Amino acid sequence: MKKRQNLPTFSDHAVHAKTGMTWAEWLKALDAAGARRMSHKAIVAHLRSRYLLTRWWQQTIAMSYETARLVSKQAPVRRAARRGRIAKASPKKR
Repeated sequence: MKKRQNLPTFSDHAVHAKTGMTWAEWLKALDAAGARRMSHKAIVAHLRSRYLLTRWWQQTIAMSYETARLVSKQAPVRRAARRGRIAKASPKKR
């Protein structure tokens, strides 16, 4: 069974009509640009400098990419915690 990607409710047709690319093409282009290692602000800056998009589409594509690829500054911490590498905080004693 193919894993469902977490993309917004905009269809490929709607995204292509407004941006010239489908969701799959956006994911591929941002992967090639190294967006997995970029901050949200850097992804938006990349989109602004390379593509003719409105600010709304820059934000929408960046957020959709981060959601689809599960890019988050917290992701490494969660992975480390699952592996038991981060000690759980103990409650403060009064």
